[in-house]
Amino acid sequence: MGIQRVFSQKKVNSTLNIIQALRETGWKEVKTMALLAQLVDDVVVHKFEIEHESMTIGRHPKNHIVVDDGAVSGEHAVIRFVPNSDFPQYYEFYLEDLNSTNGTFINDSRLSGKVRLHNNDIVRVAYNKFKFIDDKEADLAKTVHMLQQSRF
Repeated sequence: MGIQRVFSQKKVNSTLNIIQALRETGWKEVKTMALLAQLVDDVVVHKFEIEHESMTIGRHPKNHIVVDDGAVSGEHAVIRFVPNSDFPQYYEFYLEDLNSTNGTFINDSRLSGKVRLHNNDIVRVAYNKFKFIDDKEADLAKTVHMLQQSRF
């Protein structure tokens, strides 16, 4: 059942009703706390929350993250996330190029296949820079470090 159909069948008059209607359509609310910050001259000009398990980046308006630049392919790249196998409350994020013309890069290395993103990585889609920010990954790194120290 589509979202519009649910909304037309139910009186939606509050945020809670909207969320309930969305859940009935199979929509999952995921709070990852991760984002891509678009940079121009190292200044953040836009922030994109990574809130879907798979988010496409490209020039075409159907993408989750639209980059209006002729050097960017229609469907340029995709970000996916999965729960960490040891700590499922944390997520691992992966970036994959979708056979774009001008490439996708992480910290100036051209992607080949699926590559894991880490907090503060610089992502470049053609000539457009983004900073990947995942504060929860920084917390996970501290947790792992404390666990390693407690074994000695």
